[in-house]
Amino acid sequence: MITATDLQPFCSRDPKRETLHMPWSEGDKTYATDGRIAVMVDRVPDVMENPEAPKGLAVNIFGPFNNITKSIEVPDVGERTEPESVHCPECRGSGVCKLCDNGSCHHCKGEGVVMIEEKPWQINGEFGFNRRYLRLIQKLPNLRLFLDLENEVNMARFTFDGGEGRLALIYIE
Repeated sequence: MITATDLQPFCSRDPKRETLHMPWSEGDKTYATDGRIAVMVDRVPDVMENPEAPKGLAVNIFGPFNNITKSIEVPDVGERTEPESVHCPECRGSGVCKLCDNGSCHHCKGEGVVMIEEKPWQINGEFGFNRRYLRLIQKLPNLRLFLDLENEVNMARFTFDGGEGRLALIYIE
């Protein structure tokens, strides 16, 4: 059975999206999302309803994409080999901007570190997936991934034992 702990990696860590920091239940389903990936499972008993969470996720995200039925092989992107973040090159990790009267560094927003984005896993020359999300869903039991590039659908659908999810495509420039 899926637990709240299993759903936590699908939740947002963005400080501006506090309502998405934890899974929540609505009706007979439990959801977790960060805005780019979303999962829906049968209601998890210890996950409460959250009046601040987005309403209607089942209708708005899960319903419209049920017609995506072309199954594709789930790519094995391997483990990440480079660090997720490095010391900010502008402030040398201090978080303080020497050029801005010692205010917060604009490059790292005062954090002292900057995130290193991996190149997306490319489906074709135009679309791809965030590798971190592919690593996340690869851990799900009996995962199947569905994609429809012919009808300008910007989401992939995936199913797994106990639930289903949606994963946003990345447009590659």
